[in-house]
Amino acid sequence: MVRGGSISRCQRADRSRNDLRERDEGELERTGQPLCIYEPYFGEGTWSFLHLSSLYRGVGLSTKGRRPGTDDIDAPSRLPLLNNPYYRDILGEYGAFFALANRIDRIHKNAWIGFQSWRATARKVVLHPMFCIYLVFHFSLLDRVYHEALSHFETGIFIYDCWKGIIRCYSNTNAWDALYFWVRMDMDPRNRMQQDFWSFCDAINAGNCKSAFSEAFRKMYGVEQDLHYLPPMPDDGDTWSVMLSWALPTRSFLEFVMFSRMLVDALDAQMYDEHHESGHCYLSLSKDKHCYSRVLELLINVWAYHSARQMVYVNPETGLMQEQHKVKSRRGKMWVKWFSYTTLKSMDEDLAEEADSDHPNRRWLWPSTGEVFWQGLFEKERDLRNRQKEKRRQQSREKQSRMRRKHHQKVLGKYIKPPPEDIENSNSTMLTSMFL
Repeated sequence: MVRGGSISRCQRADRSRNDLRERDEGELERTGQPLCIYEPYFGEGTWSFLHLSSLYRGVGLSTKGRRPGTDDIDAPSRLPLLNNPYYRDILGEYGAFFALANRIDRIHKNAWIGFQSWRATARKVVLHPMFCIYLVFHFSLLDRVYHEALSHFETGIFIYDCWKGIIRCYSNTNAWDALYFWVRMDMDPRNRMQQDFWSFCDAINAGNCKSAFSEAFRKMYGVEQDLHYLPPMPDDGDTWSVMLSWALPTRSFLEFVMFSRMLVDALDAQMYDEHHESGHCYLSLSKDKHCYSRVLELLINVWAYHSARQMVYVNPETGLMQEQHKVKSRRGKMWVKWFSYTTLKSMDEDLAEEADSDHPNRRWLWPSTGEVFWQGLFEKERDLRNRQKEKRRQQSREKQSRMRRKHHQKVLGKYIKPPPEDIENSNSTMLTSMFL
């Protein structure tokens, strides 16, 4: 009884602290860091593979399986779609991306964001604590150089002193917009044959990865059915990222999620009916509730390669960084036009306008995967605020008008104050009567 009572008091204290929105120790320690690595997990069986340092933060994909006594993020509360068991299973750890990106400024204020799969930790592929510190320092330096580059954008080349010497930073700030990953495809146990990117994707998706990608891209961009639409991923001797363990700037992460939401919507429209009814998915040889989650695992490579991001492999044991698929060697191979921010943002706004204006009756996944925003929505909200303000003003004017026209009751009678001598006589009469 005593133990139960103490736990109850602790829970009440935690609840009251959360109600007051007090910041716990983990959040305070993360405030000054440039990087926060999130670890999506599902259920108690994964707790032993999660970290407890301030650099890491858990993301519970289910409200029931969250770790007690931690400041883990409750993903379903940030993205109600994850309350649906079907989409929670089929998105897997990818659901954490959508949950975090949904109004990210309320929960993540760091310049860089990273993810570590508990599956990679189970395989002992995790950043060494010492190199975590080095990586944080590296990102902090890049962030400082990036802002310095913005302030010196018009001057061209400048020199920036740092801990290890001198860094020459060019006015092209995209040089610091890179994807860092530490789980490589050529060392994955599933890739014993050392296959290239698309062959490996086919191997883990029942041989149908390329067709699923091609069909989804055609639907996403509205390309004719007869065209072969598969972004090239050359076999140039370098490696790719697997198991969703990587880090990149927060602003780039939001761009990646914007791209991912549209592709996931296309995959869902392509596979939902058959998979939801029978449990069969042509990306698996048997019934599989995760379906296209293995396709999404490799999506970060396609986006980073064709959006001209640097791709850097970080050795988790030594901290050595090696650039993969150098940008100069990609010239003529990248589909930059289709993966540019301008193109993706335009497509995102078109979908948001359709969702906000037309309210389609068909089953549509995209609006449920994050924010629905377009310029017209901002204008509508501004007009709504102006109408509400004008309505309050009109109500105030009407109230003042009613007060002016208010019918005042006529005076029933007037009180006439008696002369002073009458008051004295009445007082003396009262005193006499009291003594008698």
